[in-house]
Amino acid sequence: MRFLHISDLHIGKRLCGYPLLDDQKDVLKQVVQTVLSEAADAVLISGDVYDKPNPSVQAMSLFSDFLSELAGTGVKIFIIGGNHDSADRIGYYAPIVRLNGVYIAHPFDGSVESVTLQDGFGKLRIFLLPFIKPIHVRSVGYTLADPDSFEEAMRVVLNGIDLQPDERNILLCHQFITGGEMSGSEEKSVGGLDNIPSSVFSAFDYVALGHLHGAQNIGANCRYSGTLFPYSFSECMQKKSLTIVELGEKGNVQVKEVPVSLPHKLQKITDKYENLCRYTQSEDYVWLELTDEVMPLDPLPALEQVFPHILKLSLLKENGDTEYEYEELSELRNKSIAEHMADFFKMMNGRDLTEKENKMLLSIYNQVAGEDSQ
Repeated sequence: MRFLHISDLHIGKRLCGYPLLDDQKDVLKQVVQTVLSEAADAVLISGDVYDKPNPSVQAMSLFSDFLSELAGTGVKIFIIGGNHDSADRIGYYAPIVRLNGVYIAHPFDGSVESVTLQDGFGKLRIFLLPFIKPIHVRSVGYTLADPDSFEEAMRVVLNGIDLQPDERNILLCHQFITGGEMSGSEEKSVGGLDNIPSSVFSAFDYVALGHLHGAQNIGANCRYSGTLFPYSFSECMQKKSLTIVELGEKGNVQVKEVPVSLPHKLQKITDKYENLCRYTQSEDYVWLELTDEVMPLDPLPALEQVFPHILKLSLLKENGDTEYEYEELSELRNKSIAEHMADFFKMMNGRDLTEKENKMLLSIYNQVAGEDSQ
């Protein structure tokens, strides 16, 4: 039986204030195409469907369209909620969509839902475990010796599963597994309290993980599929892919990656302002890091002629620190002339304008603007 494993869709996410719904729509279409080209029997979606517990109407509409297209191919679909999701919202229509082969994990109540499939090698059981914390486990009646231990909480929950060792077993799970390489855009737990060793999952043939954004194997049977799109500049160098998992007879698991074609690449470019203005035009999403001595006055218009999708603009000091940066360019573009002048004054002088200075600058600007208009 062949599965397509994805996770961390983060539908509705904005990168440096820039909306990514169109890019997400593009890569989700590639998922549907891969299901068909790889003749997948089922799709595993391991959490963080949305970027927020209360997603926008546009985000929910995109995911609904995606599920409809997937279901139209005839595959079965298995979904769990991640730490960014609201378990109640994700599973709200679970009883209805199950009629079309879409299985969504219910909010954690102490049990782990499972679905049994059948192929030429016998039964194959898929277990759906949404993101859990120790407090979730304690709230449904389990006793934990260490009330903050994610590892103990996971062991307690998995020990309650009626696992048949002679059958093939897959687990969908959204947690941080010890040894996983983080990319900088995931939520971190202080002191590594959320670490769970891969040995906890040794009874499963394949653990379809979500949470970390880089595709990677952990231990012998656990794998993060990673995100379909880079959601931070720390993911620039990651090769985004879809994971294809094929289970033959018990003990025979084959995994391969199918590359994702990004509608816009994400890159960081460090150079002088004048040099950047002479670059070949690029449709990439970029962070431009200037190496000039001071930030040029109003650098965006010229740079946007070359890079129409600038997400971040900053000035680099000689010691490697960022001296000044525009984080939210979407907000910057909506600022008034007065706000721009105040920002520039503070950048050059290290203090805010006084009320008298602000009135003086506005008066000069209005005079100049009036002359220009005449």
